[in-house]
Amino acid sequence: MPIFFKNPILGRLEDILLEKAMVEVEKQLTDKDPKVLYKEARDITKAWLSQERPKVKLASKTYKTIAKEKTSDALAIRLGVTKPSCYSVEIVDRIETPIVLVVPIDVLKYTVVITLAKHLENRIEFKKLMDSSRLAFAQEAVEIYFLGIIKESKKKGTKFNIGLPYGHQATIVDIIKADWYYLGDEDNSSQVNTIVFSSNDEKWWKAKNEDVDFRPQGRQFSEEALRCWGLKSPYFQKIKIR
Repeated sequence: MPIFFKNPILGRLEDILLEKAMVEVEKQLTDKDPKVLYKEARDITKAWLSQERPKVKLASKTYKTIAKEKTSDALAIRLGVTKPSCYSVEIVDRIETPIVLVVPIDVLKYTVVITLAKHLENRIEFKKLMDSSRLAFAQEAVEIYFLGIIKESKKKGTKFNIGLPYGHQATIVDIIKADWYYLGDEDNSSQVNTIVFSSNDEKWWKAKNEDVDFRPQGRQFSEEALRCWGLKSPYFQKIKIR
């Protein structure tokens, strides 16, 4: 249970540091009694927090003014370095150029957090922070702003460069709740929330979807695609709706 209820960033930081401390004490202590491990990890976490808390409070002033903008930047950066082959390529044109790309929302969201945390390292206000603190700032920003940025980008028809330097431009044409998909090597389909990108516009996508058989019935987000985003197959279990 977090110590700091009023500051969500410090609450997130405590969770991150406690997990990190648990890994450390499990390596060092021969006594595997969970109560002993947890107490030792809590003591380490409190020590880290006492050192980091003042720096986090100072950086929070800047965070409040840049959080949305930097989350948007991190989304564009992440999309720009992820090749079309890292998505589920549902539809290609006559010369095999992808025109409909799909990714689970939580996969993209997770990787935007990691990108934003790294991006914050370039700002002077965040340089002295622990990596864990920058991660906590990134988690909070993405939790607050990510979905709103996605919806706003869809509404405006914002063009994203997918997999620079290849220069494949696409817009967000749909956000599908409980989309049916094959995840990894599973034989049974699952439901997962997805984002659909297309080199065509939303009007085209809606018109095509009037045909119930427009989308491929064997659509799959593979383990190889997941690895492109820096994740492993157990993550599929976290993002399944059912």
